Amino acid sequence: MNENSEPSFNVIGDKQLVEKITINIRTIQMGKNYPAYTDSKTQTLLKDNKQYKVKNEADFYEVYFSYGDQVGMMQFENLFKPLNGSMSDRINDLHILVKDNQIYLKHFATTRYKNENSGFETNKGITLEEFFEQHPEISDDEKETYKARFFNNFPADKQEFKRDSITKETVDYFKSKPLNQKKTYGIFPDDLKKMGLPPEELKEILEYYDKEKPIFLNSN
Repeated sequence: MNENSEPSFNVIGDKQLVEKITINIRTIQMGKNYPAYTDSKTQTLLKDNKQYKVKNEADFYEVYFSYGDQVGMMQFENLFKPLNGSMSDRINDLHILVKDNQIYLKHFATTRYKNENSGFETNKGITLEEFFEQHPEISDDEKETYKARFFNNFPADKQEFKRDSITKETVDYFKSKPLNQKKTYGIFPDDLKKMGLPPEELKEILEYYDKEKPIFLNSN
């Protein structure tokens, strides 16, 4: 996808909010040679009252913000990516809003959705500790990564896509499949060895890799 076919993100909000908020965007792509995985990078859109251009080539987005001790996030699919920028009313507007002294963001993907007030929202601002309490699926090892996404600076020109760790959902789906499908699903050997597969099954998959040399292994 040509990154210029997607409209740039535009932050809209009261001056005092814009001056103090940090907004980071994690752009996520499906792996080209290893579809069981994703590639992603995190880029800063707004920090210290400066808005930056985010390279927004993505299949999915995660938007993180921090404002004082409040944090929030949202996840959404880039539903309009297949249209390659052909929609005349396509936008990427992020509005900074306040309700009951809690900050939150709302994203509008088209002018029609904006007129209808139809968009994705972050949670209302909560503390980092409350965020982790609400997301017990985030491991202790992952917490520093999430904290950085809320508060740190990620200059866009210094970020590169990197392969993400395999998700629990992918592991569960993979383990539910018969052996012949597991062989061609595209899981890297290091991850296979951590799944607790029956030894004979693991051996057969690795022998298949050695014999067939699937292309995804060259992307490791």
